[in-house]
Order: sequence, then structure tokens, then C-alpha cells
Amino acid sequence: MKTTPTSKPSATSKRSKMVRTNNVSEPECPYDANNGQAVAAFWETAQVRMPGQRGPQKQPTKMAVTVRYNPEVLDFFKQTGSGWQTRMNDVLLAYVLKSRR
Repeated sequence: MKTTPTSKPSATSKRSKMVRTNNVSEPECPYDANNGQAVAAFWETAQVRMPGQRGPQKQPTKMAVTVRYNPEVLDFFKQTGSGWQTRMNDVLLAYVLKSRR
């Protein structure tokens, strides 16, 4: 029988040997996790979302539609590279805003 271990120590045994501290210092944390009042104040106004739920839209939502364009128009915008649909939208929006004046 071997007297030396043949396997590597498990991750749980490594974690149990680590020094644990109650002082939390996270630069991305919006409050001091070591201050009970700050934690309570944060969670009073916090909005919790379930996984897969989207938050409120930052910009108005665009609508998906089916449109037919002349081949020349599509070729022109597609030749401008990635983001051609956004550029097409910007041109149409500029036309709308100019026409409203």
C-alpha cells in the first residue's frame, strides 16, 4: 500500500485552508458591505430581476418591419460595410426630421 497520496487535493480542501475575513472590499460594490445600515439602505430601493428578465429599455424600441428596396439602394448601403442597416435608418430619420420643419 502507498503511503503518499496519489491524487491532487480537491478544490474544497484548498478553500477550507484559505484565510477568511469578514471585511469585504469590492470596487464595483455600490455600498460598503461592512456597514449594516448601508446594506439595508441599498436593498430598500433595489430592484431584483429574475434571470432572463430584461430591464427597462434605455432607448425607444425599434419596430421590425418587412420593406422592399431597389437593388441599387441596398447595394449602396451594403457596400459601406458592417452597420449598413443602422446607417440606412439614420438617413431615413434625417429625412423625416428635415421634412417636419
